[in-house]
Amino acid sequence: MRKSTSKILAASGPSGMFESVLQLGQAAGDLGASAIALLGSLTPRTADPREYAQILKALSEARLPAFYIPGPEDAPFSEFLREAASFEVVYPHVRGIHASFAMGPGHFVWSACTPGQPAKAA
Repeated sequence: MRKSTSKILAASGPSGMFESVLQLGQAAGDLGASAIALLGSLTPRTADPREYAQILKALSEARLPAFYIPGPEDAPFSEFLREAASFEVVYPHVRGIHASFAMGPGHFVWSACTPGQPAKAA
């Protein structure tokens, strides 16, 4: 893992498009990014829970610190959390953020808050 973060490549709403997430990881490497952020609606609402693991696997392929925030389509949330927790044990450089925070390389903290509520200072 890198010691500091200077460039983050972010994308949103992949909605189950695994190839696009793989391309995001390749672009991150080509651009010299130190981390990746993937925001909201990782899979379509009708997704099978295993699709969460597939999209997270595609995100992990870049071998960079990667952070993702689930969106409204990622439901039922209990199934999403079960897949995400299992996945993060195997790929510790990939971290989900939901009403919490995650530490990145160096002095980097990724945090998410509920819309309409201010983020809390650490």
